[in-house]
Amino acid sequence: MSKLSSERELPKTIRRKFLVLSTLARMGEATTSELVKATGISPTSLRRQLAALHTDYQVTVKLTRPLARQKGEEATYVLADWGIIDKRAFLKRFANMKPDDSVLDVRQQRVNRDNVT
Repeated sequence: MSKLSSERELPKTIRRKFLVLSTLARMGEATTSELVKATGISPTSLRRQLAALHTDYQVTVKLTRPLARQKGEEATYVLADWGIIDKRAFLKRFANMKPDDSVLDVRQQRVNRDNVT
């Protein structure tokens, strides 16, 4: 079995999961809005990717909600456990993963395309 030379050779579904994991690892903790902005993935899809990381790789991401919710205050995601993923090997290979059109939602691709023209 040959080694993949870059993250772009990974299937889209795995790239999206790894992008979310890489971004959260880099940020330490993040709100939904921050993750959406950093990844280009919609909030609904982001929640789906986090659930898939747990199901597929036993990665645990904790959601911390503010006790007394102030207007505009969001819950925070924190990477609590890497599950079956070797953290050191993952970060060596995927730490600087950036979103590309292949991982963006169709709606976000349209927004990007419209901003160029």
